[in-house]
Amino acid sequence: MKKILFALAIMPLFIVGCSSDDIPSSSDFDYTLDYLYGEWRLVDVQSIGSPLDLTTPLNELYVPPTYLKFNKDGTLEGEGLFGEGTGRYSTKGEAIHTSIGKMKKSFDVTSLQTSTAKFKVDAKGIDTPLIPEDTKMVTVTLTKNYPRNDNFNYSIKSLYGKWRAVSLEGLPDGPVDLTSPYATPTYVTFEEKGVLLAEGYLGQGKGRYSTENKTIYTLINKQRLDLEVIALATGTARIKLNPAGLDFGIPIPANIETVTLELKKQ
Repeated sequence: MKKILFALAIMPLFIVGCSSDDIPSSSDFDYTLDYLYGEWRLVDVQSIGSPLDLTTPLNELYVPPTYLKFNKDGTLEGEGLFGEGTGRYSTKGEAIHTSIGKMKKSFDVTSLQTSTAKFKVDAKGIDTPLIPEDTKMVTVTLTKNYPRNDNFNYSIKSLYGKWRAVSLEGLPDGPVDLTSPYATPTYVTFEEKGVLLAEGYLGQGKGRYSTENKTIYTLINKQRLDLEVIALATGTARIKLNPAGLDFGIPIPANIETVTLELKKQ
């Protein structure tokens, strides 16, 4: 009997622990909460002047595609500028407060409709060179259920992985073997979510890439390259690029505007 009474005594504690206090309520939110539920993509940002489109391939080099998914139970899933991973959110008045890992943000909602929303947010901590350093507040526009298309003419999954440049073609004296001991080993690794790793002639370090039609745009340490894919198959690829500004360790005549690299997947 004592065990039964003890179990009844502590039951309210479990009920409290599983309460819905942390679940956003429409009663304390000035907008229709049902509109908020779902996945949203950041599509533009405005500090001064006209809004800046963040969905173009070139701007995606500086601002990774940013998503926020608001779930009914108060959990939040994020990618990009406002946090990576799973966290929580709350609503109060015209504000939405989010927390993903160490990233905490407060958004002032200025508009919330079924498929579009506008938030004001402090620019501090938003890591992108597209926003001037002295900017205090920005207005961001989000679109619900934005299509997750890669706009690439080839299979994006075939691109993922580590590649080595094995041959440089298009020079007057013929192809150059880039696996030779005299050549600098050159690798590029294309990861998901636009993450790029490079070493050798095409850059050194970590950067970003984006795709459009047959082109791969890359950015590493402020150096941007446009790579035109002319072939991409399992284990092999061929890309064209302008050699200007790149040091391949050999003189390249100034009149040569395009060279071809053959790559092998490692």
